[in-house]
Amino acid sequence: MHLSSEGTTTATGVFAAQLRSAGARIQAGGAETAAGNMLKQRGLPNATGTFNADTPVGLVSQYSVGSKFSAPGSLNVRVMESGLRVLPAAGDFLMGPIGNTKLKDSDPTPCYSGRQVEDLTLDFPANRNLVRLPQDADVKTANLHYASHWSVNGQTLSVHREFTSNIDQPLCSGDIRKETMAALARIRDDYGSPVSFVVKSGFVPVTASFLPSDKFDVSRRCAHHAKRSGNVRCRSAYRLANAQPGQDAERGFCCPGVRISLTQGQRIDDAFRYHQHVVARAESSHSRREDHVFPGATTARRHLYTTV
Repeated sequence: MHLSSEGTTTATGVFAAQLRSAGARIQAGGAETAAGNMLKQRGLPNATGTFNADTPVGLVSQYSVGSKFSAPGSLNVRVMESGLRVLPAAGDFLMGPIGNTKLKDSDPTPCYSGRQVEDLTLDFPANRNLVRLPQDADVKTANLHYASHWSVNGQTLSVHREFTSNIDQPLCSGDIRKETMAALARIRDDYGSPVSFVVKSGFVPVTASFLPSDKFDVSRRCAHHAKRSGNVRCRSAYRLANAQPGQDAERGFCCPGVRISLTQGQRIDDAFRYHQHVVARAESSHSRREDHVFPGATTARRHLYTTV
């Protein structure tokens, strides 16, 4: 059980020159050595990988570098796997660095017009469920636009990120810099969107019903469980107190594997007892932790960088 990744980075314009330079360094030092050094920096010393970089010849308008790696054992996946990056992420560099939090909004930074596109996919094992789909992001100022869109199809999680900048001056300063810095902070937060999976419990989802008079009682029980278990997401993720008969609330109580379909008719006691059983089972195996071990995943990556 291991994590494997394969991807391609394609660049045009100024980015093509940067990528050609990176390709030349990869070839000079060795494709496997370059990948190994990058994997060690990522905290994956036992992983093996390589690059596929063609020898740069003459001036070309487009250049590509392929990469892949494989990591043995089981890994914790907390954010979307990005593979071996050889150019900045979408949203980074063009209007300033998103990773340098020491810069102030009064510090001028170089700015460029351009476009970055990134498509990432992650195929997770059949015995895992995605806890929740991350929210899309849309960040816009007068000089930049960043958008991300998440989707899941079967056992494949995908995210499309796109960043476009349009600036008529070499430095971002003053109000433009302040506005840009706030936007870059939101983009940085989007890259930190948690991705978590749980082992399938083997139980079929529960469909239960409730009477309007049960709403307060069930909400009180759920809040009690949140306080006892430390799961503060219980009350925010499942607000039964505001539910109405016939309303679908598939998030369940505090635990994946329990689905509650709220329809009028019978009490919800049986479903709550079932929920307690699943939670106890999950707590004993640590499978409901969001940072659980996540084996057997494969990822794919495609980057496109252009300048205008």
